[in-house]
Amino acid sequence: MKRITSQFIVFLVVCICFWDPIFIPLQASAAIAPTVFGYSISKTSGETPLTVTFTIETSSTARGMRVMCDQGNILSGALSSSTGDSGNKKWQLDADITKPYTGTLSIYIKANENDWIPTDAVFDVQYFQGKTTVIDQTTLSPASLTAATVKVGDRLTFGNYQGEGIEWRVLEVDADGRLLVISDKILEEKLYNIENGAYAVTWETSALRAWLNTTFVEAVFTETERVRIAKTFVVNDDNPDYGTTGGKNTQDRIFLLSIAEAKKYFADDDDRLAMLTTYARGQVLWIPDNGADSWWLRSPGNFEHLAAFVYQNGGICVEGEFAFNDVGIRPAFWLNP
Repeated sequence: MKRITSQFIVFLVVCICFWDPIFIPLQASAAIAPTVFGYSISKTSGETPLTVTFTIETSSTARGMRVMCDQGNILSGALSSSTGDSGNKKWQLDADITKPYTGTLSIYIKANENDWIPTDAVFDVQYFQGKTTVIDQTTLSPASLTAATVKVGDRLTFGNYQGEGIEWRVLEVDADGRLLVISDKILEEKLYNIENGAYAVTWETSALRAWLNTTFVEAVFTETERVRIAKTFVVNDDNPDYGTTGGKNTQDRIFLLSIAEAKKYFADDDDRLAMLTTYARGQVLWIPDNGADSWWLRSPGNFEHLAAFVYQNGGICVEGEFAFNDVGIRPAFWLNP
């Protein structure tokens, strides 16, 4: 399909009365994805409210169309469909926009009774001076659908660290279609905390937590990607063998796995083995024959100035390592659909 590069300067405001709160999220079921052949967006009428028309052509198996904003709400309006001579379906949504909004609008296609599947039709929207907006279609790429078959163990690429795209391993898919992911490889070695070994530390007070949720998240992910990273209530349990306090629970976008989670989400020691990215390999002074490295967990060790970690052989060290030492990191987070 021809790439659409035009910008549409429009008067934007997203009307609350047109944003339906009911959304059936992307599920991890075996939906058969309809084919998308093309899509477009156009301004069809005037000042307030502004009517914007979204159109998309799909194979005959598609059962509906929706437009979503990046907060998860639906942009609603008059939806119509027709069938061409080839049997393909053409869907058209005329949506009224009347209130301020900055973010993305994305077209979803209904694959079956339960599954709404995102397409590559993503439009960036920016609000200007209360009067105008830009709908910028620079994010468009050749149309294709993401199949609703994401499952535990799958890998996906999201974000970029030190010039390398990051591959994430799916650990869990919840009922709302959110994905718990962990970096498939060790991104680099970092201190758990900057204080020396005499200072007690918990995940809440650690320098590593602060770095992951500020410098790391801002540098690694684009603004559009950051919107999809959920803020998570993180439970910080005490050490299961020694009772060392885990400190206060936290709310984080990026976190490390706990001892319990490292046991829950990996089948055995071999499954926990983690290789290094090209960048990380350049940092490490010595790499064992198996090519793996150790990586931090957020749980405390057997003393309050130690943190648990995973050995280079995949075993879990509940006794822990001094928090001021360099150990590999495998960040984790919940990714919204």
